[in-house]
Amino acid sequence: MKRGGFTLFEALLAIGLSIGIVGGTMALYQQAVMIRQRISEDLEVLTAERIIMDRMTQEMRAAIVYPFLGFGLEGQADSITFMTATVPGPAAWAVRSGSEDPVPPETDLQLVTYRMRTYEDDYGMLQVAGIERSCQRILSSPTAQEGADVSTVLLTPYIQHMQFAFFDGSGWTNIWQDKGLPLAVEVTMGFPPLPEEVEAQDYPYPVFRRMIYLPGATTSLQGPLIRGLGGRRGGGR
Repeated sequence: MKRGGFTLFEALLAIGLSIGIVGGTMALYQQAVMIRQRISEDLEVLTAERIIMDRMTQEMRAAIVYPFLGFGLEGQADSITFMTATVPGPAAWAVRSGSEDPVPPETDLQLVTYRMRTYEDDYGMLQVAGIERSCQRILSSPTAQEGADVSTVLLTPYIQHMQFAFFDGSGWTNIWQDKGLPLAVEVTMGFPPLPEEVEAQDYPYPVFRRMIYLPGATTSLQGPLIRGLGGRRGGGR
């Protein structure tokens, strides 16, 4: 009695089905990995936007005009520098014994700058690295040495576009060179970089935007800069 066996066609068919099943499984796995990676990147972008926007809001709402330098805020469409008051770090509140070294003096005033960090790639093209924050602690001296004791960090590489606009009481401008403070600052962030030959106001991608009201501007803005709005106060969101 002869035993039944697999024919060559049946063997090839079984191998083909096995390869198809394995290939389909790998394709589904790769697609799931890509979807997961995309969701993770989107979440990281949203988290970075929220954290940086909240930090900028907190610091801008504490912005002041520093009398020794006669300076409050300067800004352009892609960068902003302002004086802010902040709570000193934990070291300033530490209780030390008489044998320990005294705590170094720490000021509650900081000169803060937000800008886009850029670099040239191997082909000489300008690329965006992300949002950069610089901080210089200001002591009570009449002048502060530019570039001294400045700490600079890259906050996130995920945000590739940032734009500022400044409200003077009657309208918005992309440049603020007055020594006082604007009534409000509008901050716009986006993930992809601004395409070449495209104006910042025509940024074509989704954005995260917030208007930040500066309480210190009510005492630093006077005369025609308010332009007839009197005691009217703006809002932040």
